[in-house]
Amino acid sequence: MPASIVAPSDPNEVARAANWNLAATLPAGCTACTSGLANIYTYYASTLPNKRGTLPSFRPDSTIAGFYRISQPTFTTGLNQLLAIHFDPFASKRYFIATGPSHVLFTNPALSSGGVSLEAFLTLMVNDDPAWTSITP
Repeated sequence: MPASIVAPSDPNEVARAANWNLAATLPAGCTACTSGLANIYTYYASTLPNKRGTLPSFRPDSTIAGFYRISQPTFTTGLNQLLAIHFDPFASKRYFIATGPSHVLFTNPALSSGGVSLEAFLTLMVNDDPAWTSITP
């Protein structure tokens, strides 16, 4: 979640960062990561501009909302911000957003959003197809 939704100073975030030793796993060049872990998306988009990347998600995702202890509407707001800031500006980054409060997309490759299946979306991505685009409901 963006720092505007879940602040890095939030006690739960501080505990997670310490318990998971996140500082040791972050790229040295991602100085913005300390002010919000979501900044890692922009870091990789900028440092690896020719590598495709995607974020598949449900909107809302009840599991992630619960993990962050935020409401599902707040999760949706945060997801929309994250996509607008860290994905939309980059030609090599896209997302697949499905409707519903579920969590795991990959158990159903036929899952469809906006008339496109998850399998078709990922096939376009791995084949470097110029038709690969972000999918929303």
